[in-house]
Amino acid sequence: MIKKIKKINADLWYVSKYAVPVEYEFGSRHFSLSYEFIKKGLPTIVITSDSNHLITPPKLKSTYNLLYSQNTIPTIWIKTLKYKNASSFKRILSWIDFEIKLFVLYFLLKKPKYVIISSLSFFTIINGIILKKIYKVKFLLEIRDIWPLTLLEVGKYNKNNFFIRILSYIEKKGYKNADKIIGTMPNLKKHIFNSGIDKPAYCIPQGFRPDQIKPNLDVDNYFNLPNKFIIGYAGSVGKSNALDTLINCSLAFSKDERIHFVIAGSGECLEEFKELTKNNNNITFLGKIPKKDIPLLLSNLDLLYDSVKKSKIYEFGLSRNKWIDYMLASKPILASYSGYRSMINEANCGDFIEAENLSELKKHIIKYLNMSKGEISSIGENGNKWLIENRNFNKLASDYMRLIIS
Repeated sequence: MIKKIKKINADLWYVSKYAVPVEYEFGSRHFSLSYEFIKKGLPTIVITSDSNHLITPPKLKSTYNLLYSQNTIPTIWIKTLKYKNASSFKRILSWIDFEIKLFVLYFLLKKPKYVIISSLSFFTIINGIILKKIYKVKFLLEIRDIWPLTLLEVGKYNKNNFFIRILSYIEKKGYKNADKIIGTMPNLKKHIFNSGIDKPAYCIPQGFRPDQIKPNLDVDNYFNLPNKFIIGYAGSVGKSNALDTLINCSLAFSKDERIHFVIAGSGECLEEFKELTKNNNNITFLGKIPKKDIPLLLSNLDLLYDSVKKSKIYEFGLSRNKWIDYMLASKPILASYSGYRSMINEANCGDFIEAENLSELKKHIIKYLNMSKGEISSIGENGNKWLIENRNFNKLASDYMRLIIS
């Protein structure tokens, strides 16, 4: 295996501990972009690990394993310490284990021209800086999740926590040493400026693959609710997803027989929500459904909903895979979100309302309920058209390559 790895000659290394090939239930952007990079003539390898609590990874025999995604993208899987709980200390040990083995791997591979270090893990930034110093390569830092700010805002850690201070130090070092800073969020430049660093940030947002457009028609529909106006949500059902407002809205509309709510997904709050609405006939919980079936589900809904809590982290914007799924379904989107606005407003395919505001949610549901089918269809089509024109990974890869080689 090491002999095979030594023969790889790639100009670009795309490194992320949590990169996921498209062959799995969900594929991360690393592989969609790398596929396009290779098609456009930029030899690329992806370096990832088998320690990922969101997927069942391949069984690896060696520390370093060369596999191919889509028969095209050379992928080096690093066998790494496993953990079960995403918030456990063992996850931190897994990060350290990955970084040590990643450092060794650099001496086994042929020298690249460019390296993209994609968070998480944030510790990988150190390896990116070292790689830049050793090989004099161009170092691009990709921020998909702003740490440690996310831990401070969502995890409620204290800013003086020793671990938080280490992450803050690494974050600033990364910004200072990166040749280019790329974020999935559209207003990342504000966060970097707030960190005391005057450098530009470029946005290469989340995108879609053409194979996501076609729904899986090999399954029956998940529900049959004729003559109902259906508001739907598909995704995780956890505390950070802020679905309390939607649940309270279903209770408020319990006597309105025109309206029905559908929630597809699982998470820590699911049983609590089921208990709260057990006497309601206007809400259906589908549980977790396969990713490939989501397009069919969404196509049978009238209004698609998303929500997050009020938080400082959203000042810098979101590039939400959920909004991409919703736009592909050509349905209007109603987002309870008080952060920096993008996508939905740009596409004119729905509305942002204040996060955690029940009265605003009720008012906007009635607004869409009173629209004609033609009006609703037109709004949904706006999103689909805008997405296809702006967020195809083919276009995003071209934009990214200009940043890489310039």
